[in-house]
Order: sequence, then structure tokens, then C-alpha cells
Amino acid sequence: MNIYISDFHAAIQYSFQGYVCQMLHYLYGYRVLGLERDKKNINRAFTRQKKLYPDSLTKVKYTHCDVTCDSADVIESILQQEFPDVTDVCLIGLHACGDLSTSASRIFCKMKSVKLFILISCCYHKLLISKSVQEKQYFQNFPTSNCLRETIVAYNFDIGQVLRIPFLRLACQESVDKWHGMSQEKHNEHSFYVLARAVLELYSRQNNYVLNKKVRKGTRKSQCSNFQTYVKDSLLRYDLVPDTDKTDNVITHEEMAKGITRVWEEQSTRLQAVEIYTGLQMMLQLPAESFILQDRLCWLHEQGLEAIIVPVMNKCISPRSYAIVSHKY
Repeated sequence: MNIYISDFHAAIQYSFQGYVCQMLHYLYGYRVLGLERDKKNINRAFTRQKKLYPDSLTKVKYTHCDVTCDSADVIESILQQEFPDVTDVCLIGLHACGDLSTSASRIFCKMKSVKLFILISCCYHKLLISKSVQEKQYFQNFPTSNCLRETIVAYNFDIGQVLRIPFLRLACQESVDKWHGMSQEKHNEHSFYVLARAVLELYSRQNNYVLNKKVRKGTRKSQCSNFQTYVKDSLLRYDLVPDTDKTDNVITHEEMAKGITRVWEEQSTRLQAVEIYTGLQMMLQLPAESFILQDRLCWLHEQGLEAIIVPVMNKCISPRSYAIVSHKY
């Protein structure tokens, strides 16, 4: 989770290992307050700072803070403690995950010292669900704006059927720009990854297993050579845990590998279809993300604030390439 506060003269920033904090200070001389809820990240950033940037110790500060929509007073207190003379502050949410984007927007509205707000959101699918009814999902902070809420009511539209986690996850995907520029070799590699992972999931469901990652990244490039290598490596990096309510069977890795390979042989003719669906998914990504960002932009306008959406990054470098920028007079 990430927040920076900077002083255009000082800054508050939500993001760690502290790289952006140091960059803001190095390039512009800003004083920067980095807020982070994970104390381990704070310790790593501070250790790095002492080693590489000891001259910044009085200008760049890292502080523990579990940021919520009610954190304005707490952050204001921390800011005054670290930089007592600060008056004009920029609040930056870099890759503000899930509900943190909404919290940052509300904090911006409440903090008098914060004059400028820069928000780059991410992980829309991690928004908190306030209610779930069968296949329907309703989020605590989406929609945000009265404009969208009133439109939904006016048309009697049940958003729980459509604007669910799959829609929000779609908005997080890479853009069509990167997919369009891929070589045939990369397209083939992507098809293999997607279908192989789908086969692993399909086998698990067919045999009443729950698929759990033992490591942060379940798939590696080295697995791409052939499906046998993929299965062997996957069984080291995933646990297939029996669903005790449905099965008591415990089988060896060798038996699992044979079963997974059989499923692959049945499904491998679908490799080309994977890229067709991927292309459709990526063409829908931008409208989905735009829908979410426009809702957040509209909320800021409803608070009487000027705000715009600005492209800040090449989409091929980072799929989260748009920032909402707002300021107070």
C-alpha cells in the first residue's frame, strides 16, 4: 500500500520501497513523507536510505500508518510532527490498491494543507465487497459518484450482475497496445501459459482439489519449453489440496502428473482460441478501466474540485498509465 506526501515544498506518498520518495527529493528538493502500513517495508526503505542516501535523512521520512478514509487527522498530525513548517502539500497515491484510492481521495478533500492530488490506482478487483448474493457482488466503494449511482437507479440496473470482480479484474489487465505489438513467438508463449494454467485449474476442479500457490509466482518462463516441464515444475510450486467435503483420495505426484497431462491432451487444440479471447479481453480493458476512473473523477467534481485524467506512462511499460490529478485553490 502506498502514499507519499510531498511539499512542493513537501510531499506525502503511498508506496514502498521508498524509491519515489527519494526521486522526488533528489530531482526537486522536496521534503517527502512516505506512509506505509507494513513495518517491514518501512524498515527496508530506511535501511536503503541510510546506506545510499544518508544526506536525505532529515528530508525524506518513512512512517507507519494504516491509511483509511478516516485517516486525515492522523496524517495531518504526522505531517506536522515531521515537517512543522509545511503549508502546501501534494498527496500522491502511486498504485493505490483497491479501496486505498477512495480513501486517498477523501483524505485529499479533508486535509486543508493538501493542495494537489495525484492518484494512480491499481488492483480494482481488490475493492471490498459489501454484499454478495449468489453470483451477484456489490462493492463498498464502487460506484463512488452520485452521478453513476443515480443513473443506475434511474435505469433500474442491477450492477451486481455485471460490475463484479471479473469486470474489475478485466480493468486491471494489460492494454491492447502491448498485446498488438507482440511477436508471434510471444503470442505462442502467452497461449501456452494461459491454457496450461487453465488445464491445471480444470484438473483440480474435476478431481475436487483446491489449488494453492506455495510461492508468490506460480509460473516461470522456464516452464514454457513443453507441457511435461510445466507439470513437473507446477507440482513443486502448487499444492493440490483435497476438498475434504468432497473427496478423501490422496494420490501421488506421478498420478497427478498423468491426470493433468491427459486433460492437456484433450484441451491443447484450443491454443489459437486463447489468443482470440485474449485480444477481445484486451480491447475491453480500456473501456472497463475508463468507466471506473470516470466514476472517481466525477466524485471529485461533485466535491467542487477541479480534476482531470492525465496519461502519465507508456502503456507497454506499465498498464496503470493514467493519473487522476486534482487541486484546490
